[in-house]
Amino acid sequence: ACSVRASATTAGERVFIASSSGELLSVDMAGKLAWRQVARLHGHSSPALDCAAGQTELSVPGFGAQYAARVVAVGAVDGTIHLFSAADGTALATIRLGGAVFSSCVICAGKIVVGCRDDKVYCIDILASGDAIPAGTSP
Repeated sequence: ACSVRASATTAGERVFIASSSGELLSVDMAGKLAWRQVARLHGHSSPALDCAAGQTELSVPGFGAQYAARVVAVGAVDGTIHLFSAADGTALATIRLGGAVFSSCVICAGKIVVGCRDDKVYCIDILASGDAIPAGTSP
């Protein structure tokens, strides 16, 4: 059992949960654990999942044709956004922002939008390399 302080996110037959102990969990609708990633995700950010068709080429078993390869993003109070493969929980990247992240991310068209305790809203292109750029500013 784990303590959960953020909303879960669903896609197809999967549920993604960020626990207060810092783990990201993926379970099926019956509650059976698909995978667990110990990732130091301390905070109150709910997992975000991009469910727009055709974002990437990876096929994710159990999601159906409408869910092409997914990325799960979760913010943490240490000022980071962590990205994981929705298929198996593999850590893909960690992005450092200018302050603590208590907000939940939103992902659309390969971009993460999230508010940060440095009083900025960031729009992060997860398909491109480079540092996070605050929304409304130039690189």
